[in-house]
Amino acid sequence: MLVASLVTCLALVSCDRHTSTTDGTSRDAPGDDATRGAPAPAAFLLDGRDPVDGVPGELADAVRAQVRRIASAPDRADGYRELGMLYDSNSLPGRAAAAYAEAVARDVRDARALYHLGRMRLQLGDVEGARDAWTACAGLAPEVPTVHARLGDLFLDTGEDDLARAAYEAARVADPEHPAGVEGLARAALARGEPGEAAALLEAWLARHPERGHARFLLGTAYRALGRIDDARTQLELGAGASPALPDPWLDETLLHVAGYRGVMDRAVQAGRAGQASAVVDDLLALRRAHPDDVPALEKLVAALLQLGRKDEALTALDDFDRHVPDHPRALYLRALVLEARGSRADARTAVTRSLAVQDDWVPAHELAARLAWGAGDLRGAAGELEAALHHGGPRVDTLLKLARARTLLGDATAATDALRRATDAAPTHVEAWMQRCADAVGRRSWSTARDALDRLVALAPGDPRTEQLRQAIASSATGGASDG
Repeated sequence: MLVASLVTCLALVSCDRHTSTTDGTSRDAPGDDATRGAPAPAAFLLDGRDPVDGVPGELADAVRAQVRRIASAPDRADGYRELGMLYDSNSLPGRAAAAYAEAVARDVRDARALYHLGRMRLQLGDVEGARDAWTACAGLAPEVPTVHARLGDLFLDTGEDDLARAAYEAARVADPEHPAGVEGLARAALARGEPGEAAALLEAWLARHPERGHARFLLGTAYRALGRIDDARTQLELGAGASPALPDPWLDETLLHVAGYRGVMDRAVQAGRAGQASAVVDDLLALRRAHPDDVPALEKLVAALLQLGRKDEALTALDDFDRHVPDHPRALYLRALVLEARGSRADARTAVTRSLAVQDDWVPAHELAARLAWGAGDLRGAAGELEAALHHGGPRVDTLLKLARARTLLGDATAATDALRRATDAAPTHVEAWMQRCADAVGRRSWSTARDALDRLVALAPGDPRTEQLRQAIASSATGGASDG
């Protein structure tokens, strides 16, 4: 079955090679190589074309470099897979599909190339080609839940319910803590008209993962079909606007191949999240030299240098930027961050104060000023900076929780309670905010507020031992039925 899928997948790619190009034109239609003039000699042809022909700007340089790497080892699959990712991440699905197919032709066990080939086939409207690629990929990488989930989605769209359920179950077996399996099974159950099964699946999973908003949206849909209107309203509210996108490391790796300025910036974000600043710092230094007055490039560079502990280099970059753009508020804020990292807190407070003097609505600067004030023992100053951050940036739950703590330490219980209420209003699914609000209400013997908060915690985190402790505190109170005091 696996070999047959691979053969079919490659045959589909081969048959399609003269049907369309990346820009949607026919191979023989106006806009092909003949109308653009003869291409420069290529190390090889991809889909009958020079791999660089018609590729724009900085992407062409990246493609040329990858072509040279392929030419040095033409029998290796990974070179073609990397070329496919370059095209893929820069919105050229036709060329990406051709490159991924070349990778598979050289190594039929390249699961990642098959996975991305399936994605490109589906983007190009070839459902059967996607199906064959993902079926082969699932056989090679059964431990990757998103492979099974993509197959399940395809089967669900084509009305093959049994196959969809099997694929989603395989995703759940691959990683029970990944949302792909349970959310897929729930959607399949809803499509079959079995909302009770969907609700049971989602309730059990959300007990362990209360933060997953899309699962709450699906649970609300199931409750509505069951006639549980109040419960449905609560879950739909909690899941409103949540993205259905699944964690997908194989998809994320394509983002590292975006070309040019945007590519360096995107790679910096990915590297920062992964704690791998060393992989991108040289590119950021080069970008900084090419764009000496570019603030976003400076921000990414300073963040990378700080992650690597290269604080002196970060200050040097800031000094150089200052010569091009004096007293820029973002640069002053970055300087405060570096000085804080070096332990120069007084100098850091001076720098962030200068930043706010130039731009007083810069929320991160107010939050940094609050942190520095708190560290200096100036709780009142910290609370004022947190209030300023909220004023300019709107309600943010982490900032509100810090403000509640500051107000508590300052002895202003009313202001602390108000900050906790604003935190749960701003983030209705934030478990910690509800925990603190419930505990605050218990401490104030405000029992109706405590019970309301507990009800929300039962929905959000029924398995958290703190929920049970708060339930016992409310139940054992001598005045548990009294109105708020």
